[in-house]
Parts: sequence; structure tokens; C-alpha cells
Amino acid sequence: SYDEAVSYRNAEPMFAENDDPAGERSEYPILSPAGERFLFRKMNYLKFRASQLSDLPNLNSEQETEREEYLEDARAARDLISRSCYRLSRSIARNLATNMSDFEEMFGEANLILLKAIEKFDYEKGFRFSTYATHSIQRHLFRWSERSRKRSMISHSEHEVLLQEMGSLDPEFTESTLTIEMAARQIFDRLGECLDEREELIIRQRFQLDENASPKTLTDLAEELGLSSERVRQIQMIALKKLQDFFRQVDQDTML
Repeated sequence: SYDEAVSYRNAEPMFAENDDPAGERSEYPILSPAGERFLFRKMNYLKFRASQLSDLPNLNSEQETEREEYLEDARAARDLISRSCYRLSRSIARNLATNMSDFEEMFGEANLILLKAIEKFDYEKGFRFSTYATHSIQRHLFRWSERSRKRSMISHSEHEVLLQEMGSLDPEFTESTLTIEMAARQIFDRLGECLDEREELIIRQRFQLDENASPKTLTDLAEELGLSSERVRQIQMIALKKLQDFFRQVDQDTML
């Protein structure tokens, strides 16, 4: 927690001084260099201790509880590092986004990259994590925006976009597998045969398969379903893979 971090016994402050004016805490306080080093050292140590316990044969209940506590504390340290960079993620996403929908998507992507960067970062090399995270987020979002821009230049229907998303999971799944017209009709009519109710809702609303409806962002669906944007994205990917497998089987059955 914030209070636990502040109580760290070190002559150097955990957070940047200008982030705590007149004793008021920022919602997402920025870590000082000393704060970054401490939290990474703490997180890595806790994960190491948990790993040691995991390697023991036949853990008893006390050891299992201890292992879970180590992992929980490691996640708390990771989350504090992540929250300290939220303003950084937001700033980069805002600078690259061309509209609010893009910003929401980019901000979500940036925070996912942030978590991956935390796992890969080696604090012992002496670099600031904020610098490392900035480069990681900018590189990923630039590629993301380029892919998005190229997609917007292609005059495909929403059904064709769905086929592209399905094909992106497997290069062998192309328009030759099913014609666009056939695929569009079957996707609309047969979603319920291979997807559960939540998966079908996400696919229909993400790819505008219902008439008189606009495609929804991950954030929109996350709020509607009471899930995180990342969880909605995961469900979408699972559903696309199911559709891909389903229509490949349809194609094979047709040729028999």
C-alpha cells in the first residue's frame, strides 16, 4: 500500500517530492529513483521466495499459505509500480490518439505493455524504469496506430474485418477458406452454434453484426459486462479462435 511504501526505511524518499504538495497524495504518485529500486528489489525477492517454496515437494498448508502471501505481496509491489506510471501511459496514449475511441484503446494497450515491461525490467542495470517503460509503450503504440491506420484505409465491410481478425490468428485461414459472401451470412446466422452467450454478444457488438448498431470499444463492453477491458479482449480472442475452427470444419465438411 501507499503507507507501507512511505514507511520504507531509507534516507531517500519513495515518491517524487513534487508529487506530494503540502502533504496531499496524488492519485497515482510518481516513484523516485530510490522508490523504483526498492519496489523492484522487493518484488523480485518475494517472487524468489515463492519460487523456492513452489519447488518443495508436498507443500503443507502452512507453506502453501506462506507462498500465496509472498505472491500477493509481490503483486502489490508490482501494482504500485504500475500505478506510478499511469499518468505516463495516459500521456503517451493521448499524444498518439486521433479520437477518444483510439485513446481508450491505446490507454488499455499501454497499461498491458506496462505490466509486461515490469516483468522484463532489470533494475540492477541502473536505468530508470520510467525511461524503459516510455520506450516500450511508445514503440508498441506506434505499431498499433500504424496497423489501425492501414486497416482504416481498406474499404471492407465489418464482416470482412471480422474475417481479417480471424485470419490473423492463423495465416492459413484466408478468404479462400470461405468466400466473403458465404462467410458473412454464416457468421451472422451461426454464431450461437459455436459461441456462448457472452462471446456472441462481444463479437456482435465489436464487429457491428447487428443492424443499426455502431461497433463498441473494449472499454464500452467492459463497462457493460462488468469486466476489465483486458478480460473482454481475451474473450474476443477466444471467440475468434472458435469461429476460425468452426468455419474451417464447415469448409472441410463441404469438400467431403
